[in-house]
Amino acid sequence: MLQNKTMGFTLIETMICIFFMSVGLLAITRMQVGSIRGNKLAMDAMTANLLTTSAADNLLSRNYSDPMLTVEDGVVQTYAVSDKYTTQYTVNKVTVSSMDSYLSIHLTTTWSEFWIDHEIEQTVIKLNNY
Repeated sequence: MLQNKTMGFTLIETMICIFFMSVGLLAITRMQVGSIRGNKLAMDAMTANLLTTSAADNLLSRNYSDPMLTVEDGVVQTYAVSDKYTTQYTVNKVTVSSMDSYLSIHLTTTWSEFWIDHEIEQTVIKLNNY
């Protein structure tokens, strides 16, 4: 009696196993690259938010009649430009009554990442008495 008791893997089984392992490793690599890209975008958004808030605080700390705040309504002013971020603002005077008014300051910080333009916007109110 002749019995065929072969043990182990064939070449085809080994190649199929290597193929599925390589597809899995490529998927893991793609997820890692996506995670790094997402973290970079979150860091850029956090930096832009910090710049916008800093500019808003600086403008709110100024006197109501400061030249930076007495520009014409709706005129876009550039607050700061760095190598990556640009912060601009517009000041609009809002009259509540003949005796009362306040300034509405709209700030926008823009940057470009991965060939996509991004922006963070913030609007703050400056009262006449403060």
